[in-house]
Amino acid sequence: MGRTLRDVATLKDASEILIDWPQAKRGPFYQAAREKVESALETGTGAAEAQEAFAALCSHSGVLVR
Repeated sequence: MGRTLRDVATLKDASEILIDWPQAKRGPFYQAAREKVESALETGTGAAEAQEAFAALCSHSGVLVR
């Protein structure tokens, strides 16, 4: 099985990954991450909460993060 490795160093990186997230695998964890990441990008605040939500999505989906 092919694997993709992507660096996520910024909220913009996380947003791009969320845009590419498979439609069939979007659920409550995805929605929470998307809302928090987009809100942090728009307001410039809440980066820690966005990072936490993105990490929770990855964990729930079996995507490795460090």
